[in-house]
This record gives sequence, structure tokens and C-alpha cells, in this order.
Amino acid sequence: MPVQTAGSSSGRTSKPWGKSLFDKDENSDISSIRLGGEQSGRQVIRRPDVNLLYDGTAPADGLFLTNPELVVLAPVQSYPGQRTVIHTQNVINQYAVAANPRYFPRNREPREAGHIFVFDVMNSQHTTMGRAFPAGFPGTFRPGTLAELWRWLNDLAPSRGWRGAEGSALLEAAARGLPIIAMAETSSGPRLAVMEPGPPGPEGKPFLASAHEPRGQRQTPEQVFGSSAVRYLVHD
Repeated sequence: MPVQTAGSSSGRTSKPWGKSLFDKDENSDISSIRLGGEQSGRQVIRRPDVNLLYDGTAPADGLFLTNPELVVLAPVQSYPGQRTVIHTQNVINQYAVAANPRYFPRNREPREAGHIFVFDVMNSQHTTMGRAFPAGFPGTFRPGTLAELWRWLNDLAPSRGWRGAEGSALLEAAARGLPIIAMAETSSGPRLAVMEPGPPGPEGKPFLASAHEPRGQRQTPEQVFGSSAVRYLVHD
């Protein structure tokens, strides 16, 4: 059972150390497990850090940098082929979108940091968005502006591993813990949010996490996008 970390200020709980399905001993070699697809032979399986659990009340250490041009390195990462509802929720929770100064309203346009939050989460899930916008040095990347991100999602994302989903396909993706972006052109301009994994809320509507006002998690599409039509993009 998770135990609250004494004196923790990062909304984090810790698990006592113990054997898990990701642990390696003399009778197992996790690098030899096949993940499927066309590849064969030895493949590295990255170990999710099951000892860091976040509740979304305060950001993890290092995730509250306010410079929107800098990429933050999150302690909890997620990889294609290893998604689960619990782990994806933990990735989202570590950013504590409602309390994180990185997503507070700014005194310049765009005033809201909805696109930065979406980039941060999707970068931590190792989707193709994380490498969409090269920075000044080879092999380095930046979050991108709202205009850049919006254009990339509309024009390039479908050829970069993203696909549209709705109805039962959307619910199935959420049930698998896949990365999902919600987006809409609203009366206030383009808005982006992260769809939270797991079962939907009342009336079958998804729960969203967003840095648009009102910032927070477990929001309805109407709270984030009003009456605007919402598109959902899914990544494996």
C-alpha cells in the first residue's frame, strides 16, 4: 500500500521497495521480452518508476520552470507498448496543472499555457510531439508556440503516428491508457487539453486535464471548450 512521504511538498507518495513485474533477477532477462510488431531479437524494456506516485496537488521537483521555451524533464515517463491507465494518470498528475506556476496565466499572448501543458505531458509519454520542434542545437527540441503546435496537430500529426478517434474507439484508447489530445477552435481561440485515461464521467463524457481557465483535472469538455466541436487525437 502506498505510504505518504514524510515532509513531501511535491504531492508525491512512495512505495516500499519490493518485487514487481518489472524487477529483474537471476531467472529473468527483461531485455529479451518481445514487444510485438515486426522487430525481433533482444529489445530493451524501459522500467516505469512504480515507486513515484503523484496525486496532482503539487508538481514534481523540476516541473515548475516558468520559461515556456524550455523543456522540462519529468521523473515519470511512459513509452509506447507499455501504457496503462494508472501509469498514464501518474504522468499527468506529476505536473499538477492547477497548482503549477509553469501554467499560470501570463501578461502576454497567449495568456494561457494550455499548449505548454499538452506538450509537457505528451513529451513525457514519448510521443512524436516531443521532437516536433527542433531547438538551436542538433538533437535538442523545444515546446513550440501555440500557433506552431496547432498547425502541427492539424497538418503533420496524422503522418507522425497520431490518429483521430471518437465514440467507442476513443473510449477504448482511454481504457488502454493511450496518450490522447483534445482540441477545439473556440471563441477565445485554439484550445488544447489532455484526455485523462480510464472510464468516462457522467453521460459518457471524457475527463480532461487543461491549463486553460479554469485550470485543473477532471474537467468536462464544456468546461474547457464551451460549445465548440472537439476533436480527439490518439497516439500509441
